[in-house]
Amino acid sequence: MKRIIIFVLAILLTAVANAQYEPQWQLGFPEYENLNIKTSTTFENGYAMLGSFTDTITVEGITLCSRGGTDVLLMHLDTLGVVRRIISFGNENDDIPSTMFNRNDILYICGQTATDSLNELFIYSFDVLFRQLSDLVLPFDGKIQTDILRVGSDKLLIGGSMKGAIMIGSQFVVNNNNEHAFFIELSPERELMSSWLTSGNGLHRLHSLVAEDNSDYVL
Repeated sequence: MKRIIIFVLAILLTAVANAQYEPQWQLGFPEYENLNIKTSTTFENGYAMLGSFTDTITVEGITLCSRGGTDVLLMHLDTLGVVRRIISFGNENDDIPSTMFNRNDILYICGQTATDSLNELFIYSFDVLFRQLSDLVLPFDGKIQTDILRVGSDKLLIGGSMKGAIMIGSQFVVNNNNEHAFFIELSPERELMSSWLTSGNGLHRLHSLVAEDNSDYVL
């Protein structure tokens, strides 16, 4: 009798576990080798998805063509998975998105543009209608990877790993050693407020950040 009860309980628990992870809806994309979804976040009673593509793709009947190289893809989906808005942006160079952050239904997107002579770190913001609100471009020389983008009430926080130099206004944040973790704090006017770099001969990455407004940062 005990074995039967245990067996029945195992079946019920398995059914509950499967039901718990049953998707509410599914969104299917055509199989494009040139389409890459990078990350997503909750946004305006739905979700925002960030990715990149090359050449030409068609999503939900909307055809997008890259302006040359890799372009950025941004989509807004409602809670049922219906695509409400979709835009792309970029130039004749490769524009690669890396991270996205939502604050008060304003999307902040961070990535980089590769040129023949110089790389640029870009930060763009969009409202709920995907109208561009602001743009910030920071030239850099070397290698950079952004893992974190946070927006406080009076500051912009950027973190990741880098090797080389990045120019912020008229100031440089420089690392000539191995790839090290970095953290940059910018004012609303995009002036450099503070920066931090790891030291030593090893390789360092910055993966997470915990901070509240007007408090210390835990990296």
